[in-house]
Amino acid sequence: LLQKPLTRKQIHTQASPRLRWSAAVAAYADLLRGGTHSGNYSWNDVRALAAGARGEDRWGYRAEFLQLVDKAREVTGGQPPVAINE
Repeated sequence: LLQKPLTRKQIHTQASPRLRWSAAVAAYADLLRGGTHSGNYSWNDVRALAAGARGEDRWGYRAEFLQLVDKAREVTGGQPPVAINE
């Protein structure tokens, strides 16, 4: 266990682009699995979050992810897929 105090100067009012990008990818994965943990988050929300945190895309992976979000939204008609219980 590592503990380190957090000062007020270290707290930011907005999440970093890396954290927002990671949240978008996690929300995408959850929506693909049926959206059981995504609340009211939609494909449009995932896309908006990812597009706003895209940053530098040296190899085009982030652009490709945005295309995957668009494809998933298109295939599902904008609704998260039904979760499959295995």
